[in-house]
Amino acid sequence: MVKQLGLHLQNINQPYEVSLPNGHKAKVSQQAQNLPYTIQNHHSKVNLHVVPLELNTIIFGNQWLADINSIINWKTKEFTINQNGHTQTITTDPKVERVSAKEFAMILEDTREDPQVFAVTLDEDDKHTQEFYDKHRQQVTDPELDNLLQEYDDIFKEKLPKAAPTKRTIVHHIPL
Repeated sequence: MVKQLGLHLQNINQPYEVSLPNGHKAKVSQQAQNLPYTIQNHHSKVNLHVVPLELNTIIFGNQWLADINSIINWKTKEFTINQNGHTQTITTDPKVERVSAKEFAMILEDTREDPQVFAVTLDEDDKHTQEFYDKHRQQVTDPELDNLLQEYDDIFKEKLPKAAPTKRTIVHHIPL
């Protein structure tokens, strides 16, 4: 992403290590300084530290939150910034579409070169997941399929678990 955006990098005075999602550690030693950004009606500049990931993603982290010292209202999902005597409120889009875990995986696999921003929150229930599968479900009347599904009904569950299974001592992989 650094190359795509043509960012000029500078060394960080005190490099540090971060833990990556895959469990590996990476050294952060460079930053892009004073980059302008716009979020709704808020315009400012930020210093971004470069993390060696193959993602088209910019993460505004804890340092940014501390720098702008925003007020977050978790109930209304509003983010208020007071800077230079001006108050700006960033709101969530009420038309945000829910996506299933499968759709989210497809978004992450998207290889388009334009950077995108996503907000991901965990729902209290999985009603929308059921709605997603119901709208794509087709009624099939095949006696052979019915017999097969009935024979293995202990394998095909009506409702999937909410979380991945716990980590096991032996992990099996199927190469695809």
